[in-house]
Amino acid sequence: MAKPTHSDQYENDVFISYSRKNSNFVDKLVADLKDHNISAWVDRLEIEVGDQPRTRIEDAIDKCRYFCLVISDASMKSYYVRKIEIETAFTKMIDSKREDFILPLLRQKPTSRLPLMLRSIHYLDFRSPMLYKTNISKLAKKIQLPAENFTGEVVYKNISTSAYGHLSGLGQIDDITLRGTCVKAFFHDGVIRTAELYAEGKEDAVKAFVYDEKNRVREIVLFRNNKVVDTWQYHYDEQAGIVTKKLIIRPGQSPHLEELYDKHGNKVGHKSLSRNLRRQ
Repeated sequence: MAKPTHSDQYENDVFISYSRKNSNFVDKLVADLKDHNISAWVDRLEIEVGDQPRTRIEDAIDKCRYFCLVISDASMKSYYVRKIEIETAFTKMIDSKREDFILPLLRQKPTSRLPLMLRSIHYLDFRSPMLYKTNISKLAKKIQLPAENFTGEVVYKNISTSAYGHLSGLGQIDDITLRGTCVKAFFHDGVIRTAELYAEGKEDAVKAFVYDEKNRVREIVLFRNNKVVDTWQYHYDEQAGIVTKKLIIRPGQSPHLEELYDKHGNKVGHKSLSRNLRRQ
């Protein structure tokens, strides 16, 4: 049983509306969304010689679950973005009665005012590189189909814990690879409970995940040869909901290493607690 992706009525998860001047940003965005098993429609990759661009764009928007608008000065001056893509997206939003169909991504504050229809929609701010990783996690969580009832196995290239303590699989693959590393995640009711880590096709370790009352990862316990190797404890800023530190604990010991995170959930350093333990 495979983890649900987009339903049959949609060909892609998201349509990316942008200016060609923002192509480098869009290429990175598409690659990072792909790591979260999210498919994106981008005109440079999809429109072929002989196609009628307007027809292909309108059809693609209709067959995507979400519409991501990359806001910049260039995109707000683009005829295709403003007069074809945005208007088509709003028509679909109204016809389908889906108020969250359009997802604005602020890449650059435009010099001209946004179209009136966009001004009331909350956007994700991608102007700061420090916020990129956090906002990619937020965007992926929004776009991914809910899997509340999914129970089964999925193989990924890796599993990531976001700044908000949510687990997500990165780069879904068909089976365990014989080269490199991969992770087989075991879901129960849509939540990853355990994961097997493989290296060169052989099982190397197992991780068990413990969640708090807000469905954030509280602990990750690493087993090797059926013995606990390490326990990672996550601590959160309760007001912002973002991880502030991670304690690494060996069996039968107090924490020996502390990883520290900034206000955006990015790791900024670590310190050894071993010296303090010896003094006690």
